[in-house]
Amino acid sequence: MKKIILSVAAVSLVATALAANPWTVTQYNQNGVSGNVTAGVSELSGYQAGPVWGLGANLGSSYGFGNGAVVYGNIATSRTWDAQSYSLPAQSSISQNNHSGQTINSFAPTVGVQYSLNANTLVGAAVSYGNYAYAPGGGYNQPDALYGGAYTPRTHYTVEQAFSKSVGYSFNPYAQYTFGQSTVMGSFNYNTLWNSNYNTSIQGNGVANKGTVAYSYALTPALSVGVTGAMQEVNANYRDAAIVQYQNANNYQAAIGTSDYAQIMPGLTYNCTKIQGLSFGLQTGLTWFNTRNSNVQDSNYGAYANGNFASTFVFIPSVNYTLPIADGLNFLANAEYNGVKVINGSNGANSLNGQTLNSSFQVGTGISYNF
Repeated sequence: MKKIILSVAAVSLVATALAANPWTVTQYNQNGVSGNVTAGVSELSGYQAGPVWGLGANLGSSYGFGNGAVVYGNIATSRTWDAQSYSLPAQSSISQNNHSGQTINSFAPTVGVQYSLNANTLVGAAVSYGNYAYAPGGGYNQPDALYGGAYTPRTHYTVEQAFSKSVGYSFNPYAQYTFGQSTVMGSFNYNTLWNSNYNTSIQGNGVANKGTVAYSYALTPALSVGVTGAMQEVNANYRDAAIVQYQNANNYQAAIGTSDYAQIMPGLTYNCTKIQGLSFGLQTGLTWFNTRNSNVQDSNYGAYANGNFASTFVFIPSVNYTLPIADGLNFLANAEYNGVKVINGSNGANSLNGQTLNSSFQVGTGISYNF
């Protein structure tokens, strides 16, 4: 079974060990060589999120030995452009951060092994390297100062932001068990990141640990329901380095990429039986940021800044379409809405209860060739 994920976290076309179905692991071909080449474009727009344009490409391949063992790998690259001026939620509404021209370049190769213990049980592990380079555009305008509870205008001038790069690796073991129409999956991610700018004065490496468990049930061959639970813990160095990676993402994507959080997300996937290649997905649930009441502060992304606990309601519907053009050649299209409301949270002394953390759309299109 092959998989393609289109438009994830403002990176045009990304492939990982997890399939487009969020509750199951991709099971690679156990006999001989197979793989895919994918290239495409994406656009992210909406609340604090765009317009951001992205170009991406992915090359993935695997080799099955016929005895249940598979080796696989992929290389994902992308480039995104931010073409807007906006105020970050953590700042005054009159202080403008000009992100116009800001680019993020990503390069992420992965190698892994997978083994089917029997017809129902799958285990595997992958190692990835990530290289994320941030190149600023025209800088940003110096914000107004806060004195005595009121913003006091001061001379606005452009502050040039420096080029920055974050690099690191991750280790991802996983296991999956299928019984009847049910599937149970568990995975663990150990991630590291070092940043050339932020971490020079802080001792220690950037580290994030994330555990994920999922359960899904196939109601029909076309309709599946499932639920995912996840928890991530990060240190301050990782938070700073990861901001480079998610600088052009929407608020919610940046939050889960840089913060402590716990999450429970039920949802469904449906493959349309009347239109071949058309599928729908929905994930909704709760995410709690800064669950440890940590000292990971000043992330400048609003409700989860300054180490404050924040609970949010998440609603993410999506639609995907794959149109066969020729043998192995497919046209791809994807659209996703990302809506997040703060249930309980604050930014310093200000309550953010009921406010919108994110409301953005992301669309993408591309071409894939499977071999």
